Amino acid sequence: MVDPSTKPRISGARTLESEPPRFTPSAAEHIALRNFGIEAQAELLDSERDQNFRLRSVTGTQYVLKIANAEEEPSAIDFENAVLEHIRTVAPNIPVPRIVASTANENVVIHSFNGVNYLVRCLTWLHGKRVDDVEPTPGLRKQLGMELATLGRALRGLIHPAACKPLLWDIQNLAELTPWIADIEDSSTRALCATFVTSFSENTLPKLAALRSQVIYNDLHGGNVYVNNDSPPKISGIGDFGDTLYGPLICDVAVAAAYQLSMGDDPLDGVIEFVQAYNSITALEREELELLPDLIMARLVASLAIATWRARRFPENRDYIIGDTNLVAEQLKALSQFPTHEATRRLREACGIHDDPDFVANQQSDEELKNRCH
Repeated sequence: MVDPSTKPRISGARTLESEPPRFTPSAAEHIALRNFGIEAQAELLDSERDQNFRLRSVTGTQYVLKIANAEEEPSAIDFENAVLEHIRTVAPNIPVPRIVASTANENVVIHSFNGVNYLVRCLTWLHGKRVDDVEPTPGLRKQLGMELATLGRALRGLIHPAACKPLLWDIQNLAELTPWIADIEDSSTRALCATFVTSFSENTLPKLAALRSQVIYNDLHGGNVYVNNDSPPKISGIGDFGDTLYGPLICDVAVAAAYQLSMGDDPLDGVIEFVQAYNSITALEREELELLPDLIMARLVASLAIATWRARRFPENRDYIIGDTNLVAEQLKALSQFPTHEATRRLREACGIHDDPDFVANQQSDEELKNRCH
């Protein structure tokens, strides 16, 4: 068993290994009033590495008070704010939070407590229900695909020095998670993850350098996207830009597609619908689609490894951290058993890219698939 204090080499692990802030709702109310002039009732929200409060002001307006992890770099917070401001400027119709300035007209304030400085922000509240809480439908998957592509187009021109920050949730850093894979309880899942990481590092990762890269959202899933009460529901908000980074565009697609996997005989049903919708806004390239199945698997492996490590690190928050990891493990196994050449063929066809003789001759065989995943 690996010591839960074991650190990967990447410095971006600091905020995940550090205790999140532990402010009470009453303390959050005081911070909101003192720094933002907002008199409100505070409600603690779930969060991974920082602390968030829902503020219900006496005027009826709602906000989110975000207290960053003490280990968070100021440049990372500045980058998140730059992302939100960039979207507001170039694509104001994308429903992301707006920054609420402090009474001193600052986007970030410092709150000191017990000798520790915490970076604090206030954002507008995103109304609606989380996508996780509504029935998944082809129509909703289409909206998600098109919305992510639209968001990606808006982020194309953004440049920021912190965009290349090291982040464990960056698929390209998958090998850094190897020490934590040893603590995955199920032996078959553990072996599958370990074997995949080796193959990914040797065969997939080197190919990413040749693909399109830009600032990407990197976290589109049902807990970060909200829908209204229309029938059918429409996307009303996209939140949590803490994992935004500079990376291959197809990694953004892979992260989101990992949450569209179907359980049953065909794990790709939902993925195909999502990718086809994305492609209707931003055309994907053949070389990107060839890597997409492996990149989806990489996200699943990362989810399992990080959740396993953090659950041991913070046992008091185990239920929130573990979440649906059993489902993730089943999805990983199902996708690993699906022939890669068949998956890429379907993805290409969904995007209007048809096989040519040279490509067919170089398709990966089922035997190669077996050697890769088992």
